Amino acid sequence: MCVEELSKFLGVANSWIYDRTRVNSPDPIPHMKLGKYIRFDVGEVQAWLNDRRSESASQSVIVGYTPNGQP
Repeated sequence: MCVEELSKFLGVANSWIYDRTRVNSPDPIPHMKLGKYIRFDVGEVQAWLNDRRSESASQSVIVGYTPNGQP
């Protein structure tokens, strides 16, 4: 899968994908470089997404929530 295909798949801009393939990216997307081309394995990207989903769900906090809806 190429950058354009992955950006459509994830619903993000191409630049967001390129940012996550840089050497010093804090949370890089698994990818491979073939010369000047960047390619992605769908299975690896799915696993990467699933890891992030688990992390965000376990770290999410609902601020100001009360059962009856009153602060």
